[in-house]
Amino acid sequence: MTTDDVRELVEFVASDEGREACDAAQAGGAIVARIDAAELASANEILRALADDFSFPEWFGMNWDALDECLRDLIIAPAPSALVFVDGFGAWRARDSREADLFLAIARDAIAHHATEGAWFRVLVADDSGESDVSRASRSGGVMTDTD
Repeated sequence: MTTDDVRELVEFVASDEGREACDAAQAGGAIVARIDAAELASANEILRALADDFSFPEWFGMNWDALDECLRDLIIAPAPSALVFVDGFGAWRARDSREADLFLAIARDAIAHHATEGAWFRVLVADDSGESDVSRASRSGGVMTDTD
């Protein structure tokens, strides 16, 4: 996958832009998950927030494999379109780069899956702290390393 492909999948935006996109998506009937990763202490809390916002089924296992599966099944019901907005991504990545990078990989896969199904699914990631790891990742294929 090229850097341009990744830019078309996970979108790196300013916080205000992400909030506006959420409002517009909800007004259009999409289901929306708004996550403030800077405020959530662990990947488990982020998974719980996504599960709550998207009304994942009771069998959701609170792990990355389950998130991958549920995001792929998301558009089937209850809405024809969905958006995930993760604000404070740089703070999350500073706390736990492995988990944050894993989320990006799952998000890219889910977006690609829904694109092949003709469904509308977006993932927006924001960190307004200036030239951040998130900004560098958008230029390097979406995967962040210590050498960025």
